[in-house]
Amino acid sequence: MIGSRDLSHENVPGKSTFGRKFSNFWFKIETGKDMPDTQSGFRLYPIYKYKNSVFFTRKYEFEIEIIVRSAWQGLPIIAVPINVFYPTREERITHFRPFKDFFRISLLNTVLVLIAFLYIKPRDLILRPIREKGIKNGLKELLFNPHETKFLRASSVGFGVFMGIIPIWGFQLLVGIPLAILMKMNKTLFIVAANISIFPPIIWAASLATGKLIYRNPNWKINFKNLTMDQVLNTGKEFFVGGTVLAIIAGLVFFSITYLLLNFKRKKINPIP
Repeated sequence: MIGSRDLSHENVPGKSTFGRKFSNFWFKIETGKDMPDTQSGFRLYPIYKYKNSVFFTRKYEFEIEIIVRSAWQGLPIIAVPINVFYPTREERITHFRPFKDFFRISLLNTVLVLIAFLYIKPRDLILRPIREKGIKNGLKELLFNPHETKFLRASSVGFGVFMGIIPIWGFQLLVGIPLAILMKMNKTLFIVAANISIFPPIIWAASLATGKLIYRNPNWKINFKNLTMDQVLNTGKEFFVGGTVLAIIAGLVFFSITYLLLNFKRKKINPIP
């Protein structure tokens, strides 16, 4: 439970109003939930729920971390309207260090956004239908939603493979998930297909070999055993151009295979008399 302050009274410092709006905005991005006052220090925590938790922070930014991670755990966060008194500027005492503490809060929000988009949101997309409808029906809905066309499902697979290979390592899901949501793709199929990126040395080598072939480099053969990311990055444009071309080709291939398999399955289930 968090006290929601009425900041319309006199003597309320401008930084408190700004800080609340700033914090509320990032809380919405990280959890998908609206809260009127995420900066209020008037709180009641269900301590037993955190007995196995290890937190990153200990100072002002802890106010954000604990409620974001509580929301990720599915704990209800309840706002309770409260009155607040702020003394005049001359009488006011604060331990908030504007530069240092704001920097720490911004750094924490950056980390939480990355965790939210790379793990929490994909996890929730997959687990929510399973929790509601059971494993069998939940997976069936996730993978074979009757409201989605075969083209859309195949496109989700192809786009997932494309994002898993495209040479923007460390940012594939951060970029790909919002795009998949924007294009109303099957997020589960996209995430499963994007996991092709768990084989980085093979993809690096294939990307580099493709780039060398495009630029007609006679030394296009790659030694898989001794390949390192530094060696790949030192090739510059050959790696990035090759990786982009490879991502496009692989995405189209997986799209085509998935589309053919979906058509084959439908014909097998509903054979023409």
